[in-house]
Amino acid sequence: MDRIDRLNDVVSAVGDYFGVSAADMRSNRRTAHVHRPRCIAVYLADRMSGATRAEIGAAFRRDQTIVAMYCRAIERHAAEDNALRDLLLELKAALAR
Repeated sequence: MDRIDRLNDVVSAVGDYFGVSAADMRSNRRTAHVHRPRCIAVYLADRMSGATRAEIGAAFRRDQTIVAMYCRAIERHAAEDNALRDLLLELKAALAR
């Protein structure tokens, strides 16, 4: 499986979990309904896809600086929020299958 397929798998898994379409996650919408799942998807893509941050940014129509910012934000929140940490573990396990 190549990096782009892996990116698409992450987008699908996170989108399915939150009920957000892939198109919405790649859009410029900033509503909480879309933004949080997008940040989580970007974080998981960074950790699991093998894609560069530039490739991840292109997939989400963001630049690599925004990808780095999303990853830092998710790491920071996961350190303080057990529910988010559990969600990330659940999604990682689902993607590892």
